Amino acid sequence: MDNQNNRIINKYTIIASILIACLLCSFLYLLQIFVFPNFIFPSNENIDLQITSVSTDLYFNEVQNETPTSVPGIPEPGPGVFEVGMHIEISGTGEDGLRMRAEPGINEKIMFIADEGTQHRIVDGPVIMDSLIWWKIRSIENDGKEGWSVQDYFIRPQD
Repeated sequence: MDNQNNRIINKYTIIASILIACLLCSFLYLLQIFVFPNFIFPSNENIDLQITSVSTDLYFNEVQNETPTSVPGIPEPGPGVFEVGMHIEISGTGEDGLRMRAEPGINEKIMFIADEGTQHRIVDGPVIMDSLIWWKIRSIENDGKEGWSVQDYFIRPQD
């Protein structure tokens, strides 16, 4: 019996069985790639989709007639948080004023100098450029004075 096992199990049968296993795996892989994705399974189920419109006129009229107030449960932005539409005051420039530039960036053309203590409104931004946060601000006193400035010199004015 031992002699018979040696004749059946030798290096050629082991190599042949490894080759057959590799061929079978390759065949299954090719089936999975090329044949199975193309199967179409017919479905007898129909989907009934109904779309109903909702009148938004009532909602929008209510929202347009409301005056902006703080919403209960939603806190006001913190002292260092800014957003478009917010009024800000220039502070911390050491009486040198704040440069208002044509575009965000320290190498951009200076359009105006905003004086210390003047109030402005944020009209665009933020843009991160040169590792700084830039906002486009417009003077409240003079709409023609508008430019991009770094938020490090903004504070929220005291009411």
